[in-house]
Amino acid sequence: MEELESGFTFQNQRVHVIDPQGIFTPYMMNLPISITTSPKSKYLDRLIKEGVSEYSYRGTDLYHRDNVGLRDCMKL
Repeated sequence: MEELESGFTFQNQRVHVIDPQGIFTPYMMNLPISITTSPKSKYLDRLIKEGVSEYSYRGTDLYHRDNVGLRDCMKL
């Protein structure tokens, strides 16, 4: 966990890998680099089977930057 929290250097800037925000896209990147959830989350995220999760969108706006990034990652 310490390695994830310490992050990495990208273009001479420190980038955290995980963030309290569920869908995390560092400001200098185009796509999310991590997705986190919590049992206490207000969203209905769940593990469907080993290695496959169902993750709720952020809010109700399908075109919110986080939701678009999540779909783009899925496509790639």
